[in-house]
Amino acid sequence: MPGATEYGLGEAGLRPQPAAAAGPDARTESLGASLRSLVQEAGSLAYEHLLLAALEAQRAGRNLIRMIIAGIFAAVLVVTAWLALVAAVAYWWVDKGASWGQAFVAMAVINLIVAALIGYWLRKMLGELMFDATLRSLRPSGQPNERPAPIP
Repeated sequence: MPGATEYGLGEAGLRPQPAAAAGPDARTESLGASLRSLVQEAGSLAYEHLLLAALEAQRAGRNLIRMIIAGIFAAVLVVTAWLALVAAVAYWWVDKGASWGQAFVAMAVINLIVAALIGYWLRKMLGELMFDATLRSLRPSGQPNERPAPIP
């Protein structure tokens, strides 16, 4: 047909292409070229997506390192504040008439009690790390609801 156009896939997307010369060989070549172009475009798209994922992973890694460093810095500041508070309480106690030895022993006992309470709380929380809902959903419906023993 004179003046007829076909649509082909080029670098800029779908655009009109001049009609191929009459004959099945010309159309087969045009189809082959379109398929090659489509495969190249798909490969290019996959490469760009993988490159984007790699760049985002690098950025996330840098941000994670920054967060870890900030967390360590904050932990050092919290420990320093705790030590200052303990020293202030010990000084206050000495000012009220206790000896330095008594104040240090009292502060050590208070620190051990706080550490034991935190340890007890962590031990209670250990049971919640078992993914109970996930394990229930994966278990066949006929099996009893057995929970694995907590780590001693």
